[in-house]
Amino acid sequence: EDLVKQFPDSLAHRTTLALVLLKQGEATAALKVYDGREYEWPRALPAHRAIFAAVLAANGRKTDAVKIAGPLPRESLRREELALIETLP
Repeated sequence: EDLVKQFPDSLAHRTTLALVLLKQGEATAALKVYDGREYEWPRALPAHRAIFAAVLAANGRKTDAVKIAGPLPRESLRREELALIETLP
């Protein structure tokens, strides 16, 4: 959280925090990490997109999650990242 406060525009820091919160079962808090920021998701790293898609899905926004995760090159994701979105088409 401190790094997000220090570097509020850092997508990497926000995504790491969102992943931690998601893993702790705090899906709503994970989604709030992205509040107030606009990101060009098609240009984001595949890992960041996969985590954001997982956060969206965990918050009942499956359609939005599919839009983010659908075009991801699955071969560029780590096993753990792929597991986050494996239930999405």
